[in-house]
Amino acid sequence: MKFEKKRIALIFNRRAEVYDRHAVIQQRMAHRIMQTLEENRVEAGSILELGCGTGYLTQLLSEYFPDAGLVGMDLSKKMVATARERTGNRVRYWVGDVEEEPLGKRCYDLIAANAVVHWLQNPESTLQRLVDALQPGGFLVLSVFGPDTLQELAWIYDAVEEEMGLPPSQRVGAFHSECEWIRLMEQAGISSPRFLQCWQRLPHPSAKDLLTAVQGMGAGGARIREHSISPMLEKRLIEEILQRYDRMWRDKDGVYATFQLIQVYGWKGIQHPMAKK
Repeated sequence: MKFEKKRIALIFNRRAEVYDRHAVIQQRMAHRIMQTLEENRVEAGSILELGCGTGYLTQLLSEYFPDAGLVGMDLSKKMVATARERTGNRVRYWVGDVEEEPLGKRCYDLIAANAVVHWLQNPESTLQRLVDALQPGGFLVLSVFGPDTLQELAWIYDAVEEEMGLPPSQRVGAFHSECEWIRLMEQAGISSPRFLQCWQRLPHPSAKDLLTAVQGMGAGGARIREHSISPMLEKRLIEEILQRYDRMWRDKDGVYATFQLIQVYGWKGIQHPMAKK
């Protein structure tokens, strides 16, 4: 496992116990995945869920497909342990990295991933492996964060770092647009993939509460520094970011953060039924 993946796994291990408390957006995305499966009348006897986390979507899938063989996979051991407590023996779990583990060929009728594939370091090759793991006519549905996610925090972070003369930190996650995900899905063998997207503002009492929530949901807003700075300078940086956020991104409910939510989905090797009309 590459160093950055180890770092991401460590972050999620630390947040496993508080993740559900802060993962409001991810839970909304999970319910929208279930709505898409219902709208498209997806049937599945074998299911793989990538990045199962604490098992929120896993539980929804197991209830909707009670007779299916369901496998949940995640990078974080503690997330998997939490998911297992939630679903019991109804689901088989697998701790591993989807970019490295063998997934097999034509093994699943449905592969779902909620708020995870934007962490992929090699999305092109990994999506191809996912489609290869689908049965002919199998269904792939992915929900991801778009490039506008946490744009307010990113903008202030970049501005303050530049003013303080600090080397820029790198935000974890490659947030691609819907067009890029559609292209990757088509290239991998999904016929006539479709997408949904929306922008949601999540309110918080203060910038400090927002940052706590972002940290609690895992690596969604994490920053990685190639060059370390002193704890005192890091404290100054965070204080300035929070003060500016409180001033600049405030409404009647407190401060807010933007999340761009994208869902892409389609069938392997068959045309989307709606495309025939």
